[in-house]
This record gives sequence, C-alpha cells and structure tokens, in this order.
Amino acid sequence: MRRPDLSIVQILKWVDAFHSATGRWPHKKSGQIPGSFGETWMAVAMALQNRGRGLSIEGSSLARLLAQERSVRHRLESPRLTREQVKTWALAHWERTGMWPSDLTGAIAEAPGETWRCVDKALRSGRRGLSGKSSLAQVLAECHTLGVHRRRPPLRLRQILEWADAHHSRTGNWPTRQSGQIAEASETSWMMVHMALLSGKRGLSGGSSLSKLLRQYRGVRPIRRASLSVEQILEWAQSYRSRCGRCPVITSGEIPEADALTWTAVDLALRKGLRGLPGGTSLSRILREYPVAANSAVIELTLQR
Repeated sequence: MRRPDLSIVQILKWVDAFHSATGRWPHKKSGQIPGSFGETWMAVAMALQNRGRGLSIEGSSLARLLAQERSVRHRLESPRLTREQVKTWALAHWERTGMWPSDLTGAIAEAPGETWRCVDKALRSGRRGLSGKSSLAQVLAECHTLGVHRRRPPLRLRQILEWADAHHSRTGNWPTRQSGQIAEASETSWMMVHMALLSGKRGLSGGSSLSKLLRQYRGVRPIRRASLSVEQILEWAQSYRSRCGRCPVITSGEIPEADALTWTAVDLALRKGLRGLPGGTSLSRILREYPVAANSAVIELTLQR
C-alpha cells in the first residue's frame, strides 16, 4: 500500500515531540515515531534523501534538516578537534570556575555549539580528527602531568576580605561564588577562591567556603535560594521555545528570566527534590508530561489534568 505524502512541517512536529519526550534529537535509527500510524525515522530519512513521498528538497537528509531548521550540528560536518585545543578549553574552564570540566559539565563557553560530552565521545571514538581510545579524563590528566595547571600564588584571608569589601563598595552586594572574576585580581575568580577555601588549596586550611567566611567576618547571612515550581519551569521553557523554536535540555545554558539559574540546575533540583520541588522527576520528563505549546493557556490546561 502506497504510503501517504510527507511534509517538512509534519516532520518537524515529530522532531519537536521526540526532543520534548527524550531530551535528544532523532536520527534515522531512532525507531518508530509515536502517534504517526507506523512511520519510522528510517523511512523519513530515506524519503528526505530520495525526494520521495511528496518531498522535493534536493540533497537533503534528516541530519541536514535538523541543522537547517533546529540548529543541530551535523555530526559529519563538525569541525576537527585536537588534543591541544581540548586542553586549552579545559584550562579556560578552570580559570573561569576553579574546577576542571567533566562529560556532564554541559556547553563549552569558549566554543559555541560544543559540549564536553561530545568532546569526550570524539576522544573515545576517534572522530573529528582525533586518534581515539582516549577520554576527557585522560586529557585532563595530561594537563596536570605537563604542568598546564599553573601554580597560583597563595591566598590570605585578609586579602580575600579586602576583595570582598571592594566588591561590596562597588556593587552594593557581597560576592558569591557565581560573581565571576575579581576586579582587583583579574586572574582569580570568586569560584576559585571558594574552592580554595573549601579544599584547602593555595595556603588555606580548608573546610570553609566563601559564604562561611563572609558570615564569620562580615556578618553576611547566606542568600536563601528562591523556591521553584513546575509551573514556573514550564513558563521558562515556553519562553525558551518561543526564542529558539525548540524545548530546552540540560545543556541549554542559563535561563535569562531566572537570574543566572541554568537548565542543569533545574534538572538537578527536579531529580533530587531541591528548592521546594518534590523530586523523582527530571526536565525531560516534565516537558513530556506537560508539553510546552505556543501559549500559556495550554500549560494551564495540562497542569489541571
């Protein structure tokens, strides 16, 4: 029996539904398409490639369609990588945050479109010009061995407090570990200071933190993080989809409406029950249960079910 014609609009609807349900983008081996009366992603990919079933885009494919319409990087067209480039990105991440990245860290700030997970996969599989049989962890070990992790001058509590006082005089707020670079010490960030206080590096005794230091010596009460709700998260997801044409995933970075909160932090709170949430769920799961549509009325209806 002749299969019905397809359209790019219909395929993109299936693509968005798949992404909302799984947090991933489909490929030709993703199997059946739910709610499509027996369609498969392989059949869709073949129709795009062969210009069949009413499709007429020459030289297309499922991967190219995702690249053009959803800004998903085509795996075969990804730029080549080198181990030295990965080390440079890792060092920049450490300089900025005071921590080394892992495959769960998310997006690479110095390389738009790249994620640490994709880099780790390329190191393991030998794609994108790499030799393979390696990993992000091994590259970071080389960073330590080769002395890329440069020695930093020791820190003193009096100096940290002077920097904190200057930050407060300049901004009206006390610094937190998310406050970025220290104006009076351009090669040091508040995250690096926090990690040194916590772990006892750079001449400090350890077992402390930036918030504990400020509470002890400046009487600063820690900022209580605002509670989250599923309704609020869905509103942010709706805004994200309006801007980007797709739903957010955990690697989608900061939420502009939420004052530096990230989608990774939202997913962690949903999973572990932090910030007033019940826990036991995830970002991809709530987006699957409460589909984010073009208007808030649909969200309100789904929440009332």
